[in-house]
Amino acid sequence: MTTINRRNTIILFMPFGGGDAYRCVPYALLYLERVVRDLGVKVVFIDENIGQDYHKIIDMHKDGILLAGVSAMLGYQIDRGIGFSKYLREVDSSIPIVWGGWHVTMMPEQSLKEHFIDFIITGQGETPFRKLVESLLDNTSFEKIKGLYYKENNSIKFGGENEFVSSTNFPDIDYRLVDLNQYILQGIPYAERTVVYFASHGCPNNCSFCALTPVYQQKWFPKPLEKIIEELKYFKETANVDSICFHDDNFFTNKSFSIALAESMIANNLNLKWEVWSHAGSFMKMFDEEHIKLFYKAGCRRILCGAESGNDEILGLLNKKLTVEENIRFVRLLKKNKITPYFTTMIAFPLNPTQDIKDTFEMIRKTKLIDLSLKVHVGYYTPFPNTSIYPIAVEKGFIEPQNLEEWINHTFEQFRAPWFKKEFEEQYNTFLNFYVTLSNPFFFNNASRPRNEKIFLALVNLAVFPLAYLRLRLNFFKWPIGAKIFFALVKMYNRKTGKNFMIYPH
Repeated sequence: MTTINRRNTIILFMPFGGGDAYRCVPYALLYLERVVRDLGVKVVFIDENIGQDYHKIIDMHKDGILLAGVSAMLGYQIDRGIGFSKYLREVDSSIPIVWGGWHVTMMPEQSLKEHFIDFIITGQGETPFRKLVESLLDNTSFEKIKGLYYKENNSIKFGGENEFVSSTNFPDIDYRLVDLNQYILQGIPYAERTVVYFASHGCPNNCSFCALTPVYQQKWFPKPLEKIIEELKYFKETANVDSICFHDDNFFTNKSFSIALAESMIANNLNLKWEVWSHAGSFMKMFDEEHIKLFYKAGCRRILCGAESGNDEILGLLNKKLTVEENIRFVRLLKKNKITPYFTTMIAFPLNPTQDIKDTFEMIRKTKLIDLSLKVHVGYYTPFPNTSIYPIAVEKGFIEPQNLEEWINHTFEQFRAPWFKKEFEEQYNTFLNFYVTLSNPFFFNNASRPRNEKIFLALVNLAVFPLAYLRLRLNFFKWPIGAKIFFALVKMYNRKTGKNFMIYPH
């Protein structure tokens, strides 16, 4: 006879990610809640990004916890997730703990070796999570749960690959479970109150450095248009938002969907500004200028794209299906239509890092001169496990971390590869944080800063702009005396005031 588990509380934990960029609606938790709400369980969210303390909440519910879940990305969230899991073990070692998210999906067996993890859910979490909860409630076997890794008799078991499916297979998200006003992003140059949103999931591309490919299997699923409009209206009514940050992995994947959504936003008088992620090459092949004008009319003000590199050989290695020239044309096209481009790029790949840095900086220089409002984020190449370029990094000397804690500092900001040279750091700082940033005379207006700091930055911007722009125009960066003096003054200012003032806070 099966024994029914009398515990009925599920704790879902979103670790602190390290800053405001992670303070967005905890979709990962909302996705899981929707598939178990009919099972008679109580779901409790803990989101460190809005200041919630897991110690107090665990202590409050400790006698009735059926399962605790952690959703973590690579980096600082792993650190906080470990702290949460270890504390839970101290409180009650019998409470099962499941981890999900990008990192454990890539490294499930290594992650499951940790004593504070009992289950790993890989890929899309909804279906395996529901089945895991059902099994815990009924005390039945886990062996047929696809996407689930678990421990049994000191060995690791796997229920089989989990297939990525449309979100329409699941119940709707209940946004009433969170206070949207706690997830408002500010500092966006064209808006006052922005919220993160997903209109689709997945990506059809197969980039060799990206973790999306093994999870999404090159599939892409949009939400129904009516549901998107309904949810955007809810955001406006509930949290008075004036801007949407679409975090879709590749928003402009389907031409008819993109056009229909833009037309629906106009027809429903949403009056929302928005930004999206896209692929520069496919975007230009898919849309003409009339379409781009439509997107602008619907509220599109910024398009982010993974430009990745200014070296065509590297772009080929990354299977990006993109050229440097297409990145340049993309900036020119958006500039013409009053939409701001935002490049994300990487440097210091394992093949010829000195050359790829030079080429990427040259691409940034050219595009910045086309549009001074171009925003650029540059990270150092960081090898992600289970991606096709990963073995090249290992061959070139990268030593894979052996446990979860060793992955904590494996981030764009902190990781430095064996082939990394000390001079790369100075080149990066001088070129990006001085010449590129301050060559825009209105940079200060785009910064998310207190008013008094903005005024100070405006004066700095005005004084330095001519020098920075001239260097950029002449493509002459030897003897960066002005930059060195500037950084020395900033350092002196920070030391005397106790502040951590930065021109471009990454």
